[in-house]
Amino acid sequence: MVSESRLHSGTSLTFVRFFQSPPNLAAWRRFGSAYSHRIRRISLQFNYLETELRLLHSIAVTQPQSCVLFPRLLWLELEDHPPSSLLPNGDTLAIFMRDTVKAFRLYWTTAGCTTNLSCTYIFEAISDRMPQLTSVSLLSLDAYSNNILPDAMASMCEHLPALAELKLPILRYNQFMNIITAISHYCPLLEILEPQCLLPSTQPYNYQQASLPLPSLKRIHLDVAWDIGFIRFFEHCPMESLQVCHLLCWEEDDEVGPSLQLSSPSDLQQLLTSITSLPQISKLSLSLRVDFHVFQPVLRCSNLRSLSFDQMSMTEADFVSVGRGLPYLESLKIGYLETRMNLRGLIDFAKHAVNLQHLELPFSPMYPGVANSEEAMKQLKLDMLKGFRKLRSLHLNASFLFGKWTRVVTLVLDRVLPKSCEVHVPSMTETLRQSLELPEAIVESDEEWRRVDSVIDCKVCIT
Repeated sequence: MVSESRLHSGTSLTFVRFFQSPPNLAAWRRFGSAYSHRIRRISLQFNYLETELRLLHSIAVTQPQSCVLFPRLLWLELEDHPPSSLLPNGDTLAIFMRDTVKAFRLYWTTAGCTTNLSCTYIFEAISDRMPQLTSVSLLSLDAYSNNILPDAMASMCEHLPALAELKLPILRYNQFMNIITAISHYCPLLEILEPQCLLPSTQPYNYQQASLPLPSLKRIHLDVAWDIGFIRFFEHCPMESLQVCHLLCWEEDDEVGPSLQLSSPSDLQQLLTSITSLPQISKLSLSLRVDFHVFQPVLRCSNLRSLSFDQMSMTEADFVSVGRGLPYLESLKIGYLETRMNLRGLIDFAKHAVNLQHLELPFSPMYPGVANSEEAMKQLKLDMLKGFRKLRSLHLNASFLFGKWTRVVTLVLDRVLPKSCEVHVPSMTETLRQSLELPEAIVESDEEWRRVDSVIDCKVCIT
């Protein structure tokens, strides 16, 4: 019998020929002493090759009970669903589920699952055989269509007291909260929580029950449709240790039904107030469209070190108030502004952003209220400009430079940027210009930025 499998030894992918003939006890012992004890990581990817299936079948029918496979295994991954014809019962996979395993990853769709080997069985086996797990990743499961798998996940969490990282598949909000209930009671060490996506529930979540504290949680990544229960999530689940929050909010169309509550400014403001009231929050990433007056609770989070958001309605004064309100900010990334920031806004912002190291924003390289560089120079007092102290990279997105502004852009950037800073601007080719239907003069942007690069001390990268 020839059986091969792609097994990870440490971090290296290795192809191993296990047996040249049906293995006997002596062969199993040789395998154990020569190879099995060295394996730390196993990935069984059933959708890639059938060699894993032959390995599992070989183990199921020939392995002596006295042989302990992979006694030092730390990481186990199962990808896709194996045909049930080669796996007569679930005990075959359980051979790999050792109490030494610290990380488990399941990338599986329920299509084709059998009653003999189901995802529910996997969760039960995890509870029984891998109680020391610290990291569990459950991806691409069709779990939200009914409560069978979410309930099994919640039950699994009740048996994993050392769990520190949990990644969940797409769930409905009530299903997610049932898992949160189990985590709050049984997983006191959980630090990272990342559901793949949260959908609206058919029934609103009951917030009358006791709060569900998550005392050790440091990082949460939420991709959510607007569900009325979610607005109160951070209030109902105290997270005194939370440091990093990634939040992506989206609205579905009317086909979802009446259970979906679309976002309103008051909802958004309540949500942001809850998040920024957390005592240790230092990194906030928002993927949602928001007006600045709704965004203002974030400015009270003075300890924030990193902030990014996708869409914002913001004036120059609003932009400056971000620098003033968040004095410890080290990284700021703005994806889209209805009106791009300009030189005057950048100058005023630099006075306050004393700790900023990375800045990315849509930028219009011009000075408002005047016609060209010469007129701008009459208003500016270059010797009085205060620059960034620690800025290492400046990404000026959608920044198309026209010749009439090159001189003032050069002088201002040379004053406000440290010599070690790298400036990144977009390259504008003729093909790109035509595809975006932009004026012909924009093609000159690359050449104008090269002129800036030839004069200022810091490096300008045209990409």
